[in-house]
Amino acid sequence: MYFSIIFEVIYILHNYAFFQEKPKMGTMESLKFLMSSRYIRDLATLVVAYGISINLVEVTWKSKLKAQVIYHLFQFWFSYCLFVVLFFSLIHTSENCAVS
Repeated sequence: MYFSIIFEVIYILHNYAFFQEKPKMGTMESLKFLMSSRYIRDLATLVVAYGISINLVEVTWKSKLKAQVIYHLFQFWFSYCLFVVLFFSLIHTSENCAVS
């Protein structure tokens, strides 16, 4: 009995979710849609800033370092500090943007 109900629900959801015609957006429309959401815009900013900072640090340090141990220690502490800052900023943001 329960299996037939579960299979019917799965069949209905499968037909509804996967076979609906999805709107096709161009690049500019997609960017406008993504930038309309504050959270997605902030997430994209964090990802880009993280990527730029990691690349700048790696290129600068790898060109000047002879011993790889020093680089690995620095990379560990840099990533750890970045994690701590992002974690507390996430907590701060979630406290200020609580849904009531």
